[in-house]
Amino acid sequence: NLLIITIIFLTIFSIKVIVEKSNFVIDASLEGNGFISPKGKVEVDAKESVHFDFAPSAGWEIVSVIIDDTILSGEVLDDAIKKGYTFTNVMSNHSIKVTTREIGFIIKASLEGDGFISPKGDVFVKNGEDQKFEIGVLEGYHVAHIYIGNETLDKDIIDFVLENGYI
Repeated sequence: NLLIITIIFLTIFSIKVIVEKSNFVIDASLEGNGFISPKGKVEVDAKESVHFDFAPSAGWEIVSVIIDDTILSGEVLDDAIKKGYTFTNVMSNHSIKVTTREIGFIIKASLEGDGFISPKGDVFVKNGEDQKFEIGVLEGYHVAHIYIGNETLDKDIIDFVLENGYI
């Protein structure tokens, strides 16, 4: 920016202009379990660079890295997960948000007919943990099939499930 000052000198004046380097803020946050470093509101001088390292806690995985409202994907995301992310030649405020989630899988539990299954719907199960499902039918009904994926359970297993009330 160019500032032009015109002063008509009637007497002797002095003019002193002090120029300082601008600084900006990068807001660094993590949602879930893990770390990001540095974290919080990080001040950066103009035209400088700052590097952010991040990683999930054990049993967690990084699901997204968002830079200034842009979700990283593909090779850019893979590189950021492996090496971190660097803002270079900073000339404005920025943000970085890393999101993690527990490693696991979703079981879609449903029942057709008169009875119940609990829990029902999309059930998140942490990696390495078990999930119990209770199954019941109304009087006058029976369980015809139980499918695990695309496989149907044998009658002996269905009988065991019904005797014990769960899978």
